[in-house]
Amino acid sequence: MGQNLTLNIAEKGFLLSIYNRITSKVDETIDRAYQENNLPLFERFHPRDLNDSIISTLNSTLALQNRELLEPI
Repeated sequence: MGQNLTLNIAEKGFLLSIYNRITSKVDETIDRAYQENNLPLFERFHPRDLNDSIISTLNSTLALQNRELLEPI
């Protein structure tokens, strides 16, 4: 994913985990995100860590959706 696209998505309030084979690219993006209003990005330096991050986010999202469905109106 390109750096500008990543930062645009983060600017809209979405939490993102980013990965690149070249770790310096990840560092550059994290630094730029911090400079641009401390945007919510998380660096991942190993594909397994990125995968775990995605699964964790999905589990949290599903838990919130289920809780909203179970709440009385």
